[in-house]
Parts: sequence; structure tokens; C-alpha cells
Amino acid sequence: MKVLYVWHGAVEKGYRKIFSEFVKRGVNLVVITANRWFEAAKFQSFEFCETDKDYEIYPLATVFTNHIRAFFYLNKFKIIKILLRHKPDIVYINEEPYSTASFMLIVLTKMFSPKSKIMIQSSENIFKSDPFPFNIFEKFSLNNIDALCVVPTEGIELYHRKGFKGEIFKVSYFVDVDKFFKLPKEKVVKKIPELSFDGLKIGFVGRISEQKGIDTVVGAIKYLKDKGKDKIRFFVVGKEEPEYFSFLKSKIEEYSLEDNVKFLGHFGYDELLYFYNGIDCLVLPSRTKSWLKEQFGRVIVESMACGTPVIGSDSGEIPIVIDNPELTFKEDDYISLANILEKFYDGVLEKDKLSDSLMEKSRKYTVEEVVKNKVEIFKKTLQQ
Repeated sequence: MKVLYVWHGAVEKGYRKIFSEFVKRGVNLVVITANRWFEAAKFQSFEFCETDKDYEIYPLATVFTNHIRAFFYLNKFKIIKILLRHKPDIVYINEEPYSTASFMLIVLTKMFSPKSKIMIQSSENIFKSDPFPFNIFEKFSLNNIDALCVVPTEGIELYHRKGFKGEIFKVSYFVDVDKFFKLPKEKVVKKIPELSFDGLKIGFVGRISEQKGIDTVVGAIKYLKDKGKDKIRFFVVGKEEPEYFSFLKSKIEEYSLEDNVKFLGHFGYDELLYFYNGIDCLVLPSRTKSWLKEQFGRVIVESMACGTPVIGSDSGEIPIVIDNPELTFKEDDYISLANILEKFYDGVLEKDKLSDSLMEKSRKYTVEEVVKNKVEIFKKTLQQ
């Protein structure tokens, strides 16, 4: 099976682990990616890594870099050359259907490799109309591909509403379990001394923004503190959006929670391993906006892989990934969140008793499982 895989996100070396697994499963793989992109919370230029020798990979210059809708690959002649030489059975485009990149890649494939099956992977889960010309690009894409792969479960119904008549498959992001696993407690405290706190340790990892709903957790802690349950500390990891961060700080001061909420800054992967292991539970209190709702929640699986339970709102894909109604609450409902946290505070729910089942759940999202699913989808698409 010959596959041309196009994904700007592959500029991040850690994401390219998925490609080596495709090769192990017998896929003859060629990859096109961006040579520069803001990915994995940093601006980076493409660097070859050891596993890139297992397949062909071409980092190409992009126009309108970092703009998901508008960007496209500049060197169309290189893409044409790859199509003519590789003659892929499948062209897998991990870009949104409304993007200029998808439009251009579909046109070139139709012209220079017309026998190739074309698939697009989408992370969309909100029904909205894109402005011109992206609405035209989306319509063209949906009318000229053989199958869609969606990450959020809601994407299936979304694209049925948009009139897509082809096959829609459910896929997932992967989590590198080589980087996230269970650690002894003494190692954690040595690495992050703040986690030596003797009480309920709640964590958050992500962008400190209104959409992430961190103020809901602050409200829940205030509610519990008013009930006399104040041996709680909320550790926040991530980069701040200044306006929302100021609002959050004012709420913390208003509620006199300065000792209960601690901001630890931005962590890399190595530090996150220790952080997930050192907290009693992770909270993902995201709220839906008209333009965005949670499409997966990678931190959920990272935390579960370390044996740490995750409490999440009902925004988008969060409850599906958590897969435990007892640990989900309605968006913005700080009392419902407080009731769940209280169970951890009182010992009704315990991390140690949940950890084995959580680690088992996380296995669904390993590189091996995600690639296995995609290879089966490739085979089904070729058989259509």
C-alpha cells in the first residue's frame, strides 16, 4: 500500500513517531510537511530525526504560514513530481476541508494521480459557515474526496449535515506512552517540590484562557472552602492570556484563595510526566464558544497514562475520552464540579484505586492502536 501523507503538524519531531509505525505495518510512505510552523506550543523549523530514514519526507515552504484556512504549500511542482513518481494508492490530507492547502492538494491529485483515493482528516465539531473563498474550497473538497476521517465524534453528524455522501471514519490523536507512565511519589516531589503539599492536589494543564474555564475550578474551590474543606491546592500549568489571567487573579483575591491556587508556568514534556504523577486529579473545565469546543483533550490521555484521574466538563469530546459519567460535569457548573472534587477530598474516590483502569483506557490511544485503526481504514477505502 502506497500512501502520501500530508500534514503541516509533522514539523514537530514527536508527532512523526506515527509514521514509523505505518512503515512497520507495511505502508510505503511519503510525507509532506511544512518547513516552519507554530506547533506544540512553540515556533519551530523542520529538523530531520533518526526515524525519518524509514520513509521519504519533504519539508516544504508554505505561504500564509500558521493560518489553517489560508496557508498552502508553495512548491506545487515538487508535489506534482512526488505524485507522478510515487503513484500513491491513497493521498491522506491531514488539513481541514475548507483550507486552501486541501483544495490545492485535491486539484493536483486529480490532475496528476487520478487513480489515487483521497482522504481528509478533520478536527471540526461545530457547524459554521466559512467566509469566501473557504466555503467554496470546503464544498469542492467534500465533493471530490473518497472518505473523511474525523477526530471528534460530533464530526460524523456535522459532515452529514454538510451533505457529505461518502464514508466517514472515526480516528484519534495518539499519546506517546513512552513519555507518560506511572512514577514513584518520591521522584515526583524531588522534581517538583510544590507537589509535596499534604492535601487534595488538583491540576490543570493547558492555555490559561477563558475557553479553558479555569474560573469554574476557582469557584468550586471557594464553594468547598465555605464548607470547611480548605485543605486543597490547585496547581495551574500553562501560558497565560493576559486579559483572562488578570480576571482570574482578581477572582482569586476576591475569594481569598491565594494559598489555594498556584501558577507554575509552562512545562515541557519531561516536567509534565512528574506533574501528572504528583497530583490527585486533573481538571479540564473547558467551555464551548461559538467558534471552538474541545476536539479531543490530549492532556486527558496523558494524565490517564500516568494513572491520574481526570475530571472534565461536557464540552465536545471531553466526556467521550474520559469515559466515566461520574467524572464529568456540565460546563460552568462549579457546584457540580465541587461535588466531584469533594468525593476525592473525602476519599470516596481515590486515585490509587482508579489508576490501573485509567492506564488501561489510555492504551486505546497509543501510536500502535491509532495506526492500526488507520491502516484498516485505508484498506476499507481502497476496497470501495
